[in-house]
Amino acid sequence: MRIWFACVLIMILPLSLAAETIYVIAAPIHEDRSEVSAEPTAFAQSIDTGRYAARFATTEQVLSQAAGANVRSMGGLGSYSSISMRGASADQCLVLIDGQRLNSPAGGGVDISKLPVSGIERIDIIRGSDAALFGEAAMGGIVNIVTKDPGRKVKADLSATKGSYGAAEARAFLSTPLGEHAGLALMLSGRQARNDYEFENNNGTENDPSDDFEDRRANNALKDGSYLAKLTFRPGQWDLRCSSHGTNARKEMPGIITFPTPQAYQDFSLRGYTLSAQGPAGGLDLNVDIGRTDQEDVYHDPQAASILTGYSRTTTTNHQAQFAVAYRQDIFSMEPRFSYLHEDLRDEEFGSHTRSTRSAGLTLGCLPDPFEFQFTLRLDDGSEFGSRWTYRAGAAWALTEWLQLKTNAGTGYRVPSFSELYYNHGFIVGNQGLEPEESFSWDIGPVIELALGGLSCNYFRQRYTDLIVYVLQSGLYYKPYNLSRTTAEGVELYAWIAPWEWLKLSGNYTFNRALDATGDPNQDGCQIPGQPRNLANLQLDLQTDVKHVRLGLFASYHYIEGNFITRANTKKLSDRRIVGVGLTLAPSKRLYVSAEVRNLMDKQVVDLRGFPLEGRTYYGTVRVEY
Repeated sequence: MRIWFACVLIMILPLSLAAETIYVIAAPIHEDRSEVSAEPTAFAQSIDTGRYAARFATTEQVLSQAAGANVRSMGGLGSYSSISMRGASADQCLVLIDGQRLNSPAGGGVDISKLPVSGIERIDIIRGSDAALFGEAAMGGIVNIVTKDPGRKVKADLSATKGSYGAAEARAFLSTPLGEHAGLALMLSGRQARNDYEFENNNGTENDPSDDFEDRRANNALKDGSYLAKLTFRPGQWDLRCSSHGTNARKEMPGIITFPTPQAYQDFSLRGYTLSAQGPAGGLDLNVDIGRTDQEDVYHDPQAASILTGYSRTTTTNHQAQFAVAYRQDIFSMEPRFSYLHEDLRDEEFGSHTRSTRSAGLTLGCLPDPFEFQFTLRLDDGSEFGSRWTYRAGAAWALTEWLQLKTNAGTGYRVPSFSELYYNHGFIVGNQGLEPEESFSWDIGPVIELALGGLSCNYFRQRYTDLIVYVLQSGLYYKPYNLSRTTAEGVELYAWIAPWEWLKLSGNYTFNRALDATGDPNQDGCQIPGQPRNLANLQLDLQTDVKHVRLGLFASYHYIEGNFITRANTKKLSDRRIVGVGLTLAPSKRLYVSAEVRNLMDKQVVDLRGFPLEGRTYYGTVRVEY
């Protein structure tokens, strides 16, 4: 009853104030900025993917260059890649497409490698706990992938890429108006790669170089295809959207280098459907979103010891709906919202399971010059774990036209996945007595925005409690329990400067002191495995005209240090210093050609132990616009 009472109450509140409401539509962000419209006081980054239009790029590559982002890959184009922030795991980072969640109730985080850049307009990244606005799993941060909209003019482009180790990609995009108030955007892309790069195999003996040998990654090929279709209709002040996106992929699974799986492969499919409407009604701003996301993951290994370990099939479905009403009057704003999430899992090993969550929330805003305050309160009522309150409070103080001081505090949580609750196979069993993981975060720092550059620098502190860990039981099997606690504190810095139209230099640095706080004498106070202590990126972009040919040069530098692989911090991965360079040529207004070298110094690196990444690779791209 509490969720329905709260919902009705906050929906009724603005109705008596509606007569004087003025309808405002915020302009979309189309360039890299340190602010996103959903959370104006948050420390965030909005990445415009237009800078990658004439070159080959992947979503994991774009995200790995963002401030505070820790992206890990198993190696090779299309191989599983995940993102985390501020000491959180991949499960504790919420990933959305056009506001619809991709996190699967089966767990395991979101594989961002299956989302092509060619259909993406921008990527909004919000750092810190924010379950009050975004719901469950928003503990370390939120990534919202915004797909491309139709334009006001007919536009089409075709591009093709060829690269090392059999990498190839073909992309096509069409945008056309349909009359005066409607538009259609279509995107198709296909990729393939052998991913059979060379690496140094230590034979599982890291401290004995005598048995090391040059090896080649086998059974690591990829074939996938993706699409996007989006229809928009804007009658008057209303904005109506209908979109569908999807990916089908077959990815060979090579296994770890000491225990290879020479015939294993994965069939993966993703389908998403969204309907949305936004506009004024009776002096209020209404926003309605309805969506569905289907994912299927099928694993085959013909050489497995038994059919039980050689085949698995997991299908999940998320049904989502949200209704919000916004009221604005002078310096005050109020936005109540109601949302519903239904999750369904079907797995041949641990059966079928469903759960649902009804939510009611309220965001209050106040902008007394030169301040901005925002407070969000949310009540989630879940069918499995009962009711849970979350909040987020943020403030910004504009000391000058170019300098702001921001601070935020908020809470988050993650409910146990269906795998953690119900899986019962081999050496792993589920635990239906698990409770949700919880987090609290706060941050503070200045933001500078100038015509020629900008800077965002903040200190953050996170606390994670009731974390789920697998514990060995009687030496026979592993079972998950809410036993772990961690903390994370550090500094996130993002800066850019463009002193001339032809030059832009941008970079970021993250110091992340993510520590175990369980009290175990062997690991208490140690850096959490997989959470680098220092992470930095630099990007240089140059553009000029040479004899009527548009010439662009770009370079990148990626640095990682303090990435441990054991809880006692007895072993860590080698420090990483990766350089990439490339150029683009535009001999005409419609033709673009680019060439790029990644990992220029041919360094051998890994994100996950036993999964080597590529060495030096080359890519060439041709793009034609109409």
